[in-house]
Amino acid sequence: MQLATSPNMDVDDRTDPIEDPRMADIKRRIAEGYEVDSEQVAREILRNARMLKWARQELVSSPGRTPARPARGL
Repeated sequence: MQLATSPNMDVDDRTDPIEDPRMADIKRRIAEGYEVDSEQVAREILRNARMLKWARQELVSSPGRTPARPARGL
C-alpha cells in the first residue's frame, strides 16, 4: 500500500512528487513571512480543552444540581 502525503502534513523539506511546482512556489513564498508563536498556540489549545471539559460537565448536570466549579486544569 502506498501512502499519499498531504501538503498540510509535510514535516521535512521533501516535496510531494504529484504537487504542482507553481503551488509549491506559492507555499514557499507565503511561508517565508509567516511566524507562529508556539506558546500562544499551546495556550489556546489548553483553553479550548478546558472549555470542552467544562461544557461536558454542564451537559451531564442533572436538573437542580449546582453547576460544577470552573475547570482550572485538565
